[in-house]
Amino acid sequence: MTEVKKIKISELLDFVNSNEYLQLENKPISKLRALSYINNPRANKNDVVIFIAFEENELVGYRTVFADKLFINNTEYKFAWFSGNWVIPRKRRTGISKLLLNEVLKDWNEQLMFTNYAQASKNIYLKSGKFSELVSKSGLRMYLNLNLSYILPPKNNLFKILKPCLTCVDLCFNTFNNFRFKALNKFIYKPNLDYIEIKSIDGETSEYISNNHSNISFKRNTVEYNWIEQYPWITETKQKTNYNFSQYARNIKRTYIIVKLNNKLVGFLILFKRNNILTIPYFYLETEYISDFTLYLKKYMIKNKIAYFTTYTPQLVTELSKPQKLFLKKKQQKTSYYACNNMLNNIPDLKDIELQDGDSDMSFV
Repeated sequence: MTEVKKIKISELLDFVNSNEYLQLENKPISKLRALSYINNPRANKNDVVIFIAFEENELVGYRTVFADKLFINNTEYKFAWFSGNWVIPRKRRTGISKLLLNEVLKDWNEQLMFTNYAQASKNIYLKSGKFSELVSKSGLRMYLNLNLSYILPPKNNLFKILKPCLTCVDLCFNTFNNFRFKALNKFIYKPNLDYIEIKSIDGETSEYISNNHSNISFKRNTVEYNWIEQYPWITETKQKTNYNFSQYARNIKRTYIIVKLNNKLVGFLILFKRNNILTIPYFYLETEYISDFTLYLKKYMIKNKIAYFTTYTPQLVTELSKPQKLFLKKKQQKTSYYACNNMLNNIPDLKDIELQDGDSDMSFV
């Protein structure tokens, strides 16, 4: 018989410090993620965030979620994002994932959303009849360097064996490519705006964010941006924990940038680099400055040896879709966000939701 154990925010710290957690062969959450969940400014102590399936005292599967809030028509809506689903291989297709899904739906009153999904997870969600597509976003991925040693090994065991060879291919090609970048960099104009890296969000920046997120559905603020920075899910230090989701990267950096014109603050954004892959989780900048920002972005990518950059921000997609000599290749992308039908039926104008690339767990992974 399968039993489901549920862990609330108020119980999470004790759980990850317990002998029970230490003795689990497969951990349902890393300690880094646990600390992030505990300090999530949109969570409360009674939120159930971990659902663990046991059979004869053996962990056979788990689901994790984290709390968030929507603000639509001046009304606040609490919900949770799916952020981890795993079943031990020999128990897959036995109904464990469905059982855990049903428990999450019950405890969160069908106030749930998901994106960044594995295909198998998506199939289970949609087969339940509880979810529908909320928003579909078009994006663009731009390749600057080879990164085969990172991209290919997870796809096939043969590539894992060949990883040293792939690393050599990356190194040889990218060494040559650096000479191309040096030549092209001379033809990229210097941006007119000032792009300033900041270590923390000051009062002026905080006020700018507040004044410019009135039309954004999640209304992230300084407290949450500081939380993202202070409680990461991934570290450059290898972890010994047997956890089946991301917790290590060979290089990782989150950069907070303010944009100024004649000493006036006109923008704020976050750059997130992981294993030389770049995203922009949060982006506040007037459309008139987008062209200037792409000049800064190109120089940043060359300097930081970015392998590829992905964005779903409409203004950036439009600007970067223009002919660019810098990129080896461009590839159209598409991502979808799904919500419980209960949310779609009961939250007015939910279909008009505005999402930034960092919404859900994308700011962390």
